[in-house]
Amino acid sequence: MNPIQQELTTERVLKKFLKESDFPFLEKLSQRILSALADKKAEYDEQEKQREARESKRLELLALIKSEGFSLADITGEKPVLNGPKRKPKYEYVENGTTKRWSGVGRTPAPIQQALDEGKSLDSFLITTTPSKP
Repeated sequence: MNPIQQELTTERVLKKFLKESDFPFLEKLSQRILSALADKKAEYDEQEKQREARESKRLELLALIKSEGFSLADITGEKPVLNGPKRKPKYEYVENGTTKRWSGVGRTPAPIQQALDEGKSLDSFLITTTPSKP
């Protein structure tokens, strides 16, 4: 906000300015402000008209793309961003009667943490693979 805007937006300062200024000056100032305001309104209306036309065209193009059986990702050639490969689970534990697995990364699950606090080894939770018989 420029200094003039800052000063004239407070009602007390504006009233003081109006009281101290003579009428012919205020009348000229009013005409200049109204003229500038009309120019600004015309500029705003033109920008709004262009924005609406652009939005209308965008919606029209999206409808055309959809009607032809394409998605926006097909047109732009973008592929969905994947978070990367999931880590393989390394540990297995039982919680509320269900067997769950944990990769060993991130926050330690509560049942494993309780067992660790009781002195149990983390290795006791390792997933053991049984060799398959031919």
